[in-house]
Amino acid sequence: MIANLSQEEFEEKVLKSTKPVVLEMWGLRCSFCEKLDPIFKKAAKDAGESADFYQMLVNDNIELARKLKVMGVPMMLFYHHGVLVAKMKGLQSGVKILKQLDKIKDYTPEAARENEYRPLLKRIFGKK
Repeated sequence: MIANLSQEEFEEKVLKSTKPVVLEMWGLRCSFCEKLDPIFKKAAKDAGESADFYQMLVNDNIELARKLKVMGVPMMLFYHHGVLVAKMKGLQSGVKILKQLDKIKDYTPEAARENEYRPLLKRIFGKK
């Protein structure tokens, strides 16, 4: 089952989790979000207990969305050991979601920190 997440629950359920977390950021009146919803729910069911899946309505959590640099919806954020390790933007297939989850599922805390997501410009010009 997928739970709706609020800004207040984010730290406890995402940043303090020791297992992979997939957070879908979505918006009202977003046709791609509507199309992604059943795909995301099936991916969550297929993943079983190996990861926690949450959905967060950006309209109700603007401050956190800005902090997480959510520039558009739908967007999926993949966390492990409280570290953002991947982002997927736009409409995705269930297979892609599960493949990304499979890449990160065995990360140790050190591996998660080593593979922390960095935007393209930071990867090119910034320090690690």
